[in-house]
Amino acid sequence: MFYSIPESTAGQTENCEQLVKKLIRLKLQLDIEHMQFDRSHRLCAKMASKTRLIVVKFHNYQTRETVRQKSLQLEIKSDLKNSKRGISVQTPVEYRNAYKAFQPIIKEAEDHGKTKLKGGGR
Repeated sequence: MFYSIPESTAGQTENCEQLVKKLIRLKLQLDIEHMQFDRSHRLCAKMASKTRLIVVKFHNYQTRETVRQKSLQLEIKSDLKNSKRGISVQTPVEYRNAYKAFQPIIKEAEDHGKTKLKGGGR
């Protein structure tokens, strides 16, 4: 899932694949020459107040993991956050809700000097 990629203006056709590949090339500095997507599209109906996220199905799982891992590198993650963009893996709503329920506990542990748990969460 790719967050906060600006949408084209009304009436213009949008190529989500090109938008995502441009972000990967510019922000993650990865070679997009042989990168293939099975599909890419925006979620939900268009809203004036919110930029819809783009969901991408990578043709190759290893390519997806390369993009995901690169987006987690500290410098790149910080750059994405500063530009209000993000990359994540799509998870079921039940997982997202469970993660949200634990956020106060995680925050409290971090405030007391604990680091994030290995293998859990995001």
